[in-house]
Amino acid sequence: MARSDLAARVHDAPRRVHATVVVALIVAVGLVSWWSIEFRPPNAVVAYWWPAAALGAAAVIMARRRMLVTVGIFIAVFLANFAVGRPVSLDLGYALANAGTALAVGWIATAGGRYATIRSVRSAGRFILAVAVGALVVTIVGAATAWMFAGADPVATVFALYPSHASALLVLTPITLVDWRWRAVGRPFEAVLLSVVFVGVLFAAYWPGNPVPLGFTTIAVLLWAAFRMPIGQVAIQLGMLGIVATTVTAYGWGSYAELVPGEPRLDVMIVQLSLIVHACASILVAAARADWGAAAAELAARETVLRSGLLNIDTGLVIAEIVRGDTLRVLEVTPAAERALGDSVPQRGDRRRLRGTGPVLGPPALDEAIRESESGRIDLNLGDRGQFEADVTVHTGPTGTEILTIVLIDVTARDAREREALETAEQLRDLNRQKDAFIASVSHELRTPVTAILGFVEELADSALPDAERQAAAIIDRNARRLAAVIDDVLELSRLTTVAPQRRPAEPVNVSELVCMACDDAAGLAPAKALTIVKDFTDAPRVITTTALDLERVISNLLSNAVKFSPVGGTITVSVAEYANGLELRIGDQGPGIPPSEIERVWERFYRVADTAHRDVPGTGLGLPIVKALIERRLGGEVRLESDGQSGTTAVVRLPRVAPDEHPLTGAIPVQSQETGA
Repeated sequence: MARSDLAARVHDAPRRVHATVVVALIVAVGLVSWWSIEFRPPNAVVAYWWPAAALGAAAVIMARRRMLVTVGIFIAVFLANFAVGRPVSLDLGYALANAGTALAVGWIATAGGRYATIRSVRSAGRFILAVAVGALVVTIVGAATAWMFAGADPVATVFALYPSHASALLVLTPITLVDWRWRAVGRPFEAVLLSVVFVGVLFAAYWPGNPVPLGFTTIAVLLWAAFRMPIGQVAIQLGMLGIVATTVTAYGWGSYAELVPGEPRLDVMIVQLSLIVHACASILVAAARADWGAAAAELAARETVLRSGLLNIDTGLVIAEIVRGDTLRVLEVTPAAERALGDSVPQRGDRRRLRGTGPVLGPPALDEAIRESESGRIDLNLGDRGQFEADVTVHTGPTGTEILTIVLIDVTARDAREREALETAEQLRDLNRQKDAFIASVSHELRTPVTAILGFVEELADSALPDAERQAAAIIDRNARRLAAVIDDVLELSRLTTVAPQRRPAEPVNVSELVCMACDDAAGLAPAKALTIVKDFTDAPRVITTTALDLERVISNLLSNAVKFSPVGGTITVSVAEYANGLELRIGDQGPGIPPSEIERVWERFYRVADTAHRDVPGTGLGLPIVKALIERRLGGEVRLESDGQSGTTAVVRLPRVAPDEHPLTGAIPVQSQETGA
């Protein structure tokens, strides 16, 4: 969103526009400096007022190349002083003082960044600090220059320079830094009225024949603008006040003229000190009002969100304030609370007396707790409206008043939801049991014909058959065995996911020996691949108490996976090592690996990684789910896969030294539909 202050707009403007404005400001610095020098009292080394300081600061703030603009200001001020015939040494010193002031104000006001603005108390304070430092720079350098090269009194020069530059910076620079959008409490008509009043007060205070010191009255109008109007209007009024008050007083007119007889510079200095007070007060008040407005808008937005949320919740909520200990003022009542308490509940903003016998919210037990300002839980029987729990909380608010919060929970509805949830869970368990029974029944029915097929295929293999028939028999044998393996896997999963799976007795098992036998078996699974199985462990016995058959199946399944996915001539590494609470088994291959985003999904039934490298390898997607179920539900261990998706996969199995008699169920193994799997 585009910024609305002039300095930022010029800073972000197209290059030609930006350069034109900045150059124009530098030229204006030179012209206004020349005018201020010409306007100074005769034989004075310091001008009455220095509005060129504000122009220079604005140019530096707007600039993208601030050091270059600072050099331009130095040249402009030097030429202005040189044009009136001042000594070159004095010209150089004053030029350096003005350039340093502009750079200091610009750097501090922008905090070394891109923009300076006056939108909050913090940014206004930074601007005032920048002005204070900038005025101090010009005061020190300018006073030293006037003392060394013009013989001026340094103390008098300090008191002349600081207010003349600080007042100009404070009343003129804000015009370029404030937000010019209409963000005000008052309406446009009030802005017009305020402007008319300001002009009238300004005229009354500074008209030439006024003998009464009314200059202080302008601060009342400025504060009115700061409280009610956009900060831009405050900046304009400050600029008008600075120009009129300084110029009129310098000419010997207005309420401050002849305040110190025979000392017009002191009169101007008093006006400038008054301008500094006016500017600081009005800028800070306007910035504070902007902060308050932003905070109020944020609070209003939060209240809207909170109120919309409260209106839609099922839990009843009553928030009230206890005023002076005897009156309850309701701050918020949700529709759920109105339904629970019925017609007796007060509305938002209503008041109820706590002293006496009349109802407060209705239910006697709840009213008694409110009257006693006691926190606690109360059971309420509200007849046809149901059973409720009321949580009453009383605490002290930020202003010292007591805040009462009542949360009404519909126990009747909650109990109904709990019963419904229990019934749904029981229905799901029943469906799961029916599913397991169906799978087991179908698998048993399929096993019988598959066994018969395998028997006849074996007889055919022993017969003298032509090559074509022998090849057909081999195909039948291979696919029948694959189908038998799938049936066995399905039956095993069905047994593992039952609520009370059958358990085999645990016994001492030498894991090293079991792994060695499994490696020997795996070596014959794919002889054509010429795989190398490296056993990275010693033959020393490593004994744990577990179920041997289940552990053997886990190791065989993991080794079978490693063989299937390993490339020709690849290496499979198997290690067994001790760890704090048992043994750790690692089986790593050099296959295509598993993408990290899919590692958790391969534990789902029937899920297979959907890329060419995995799709070309035969399988059902049941091996890893069986491994996980066996390890977690029967062996009491844990398993994980490690892979970067490019250079192989390592299965890590951790087993306790003693398998638990009963391991808690880990939930059903997730099912992945066949369409999204292999």
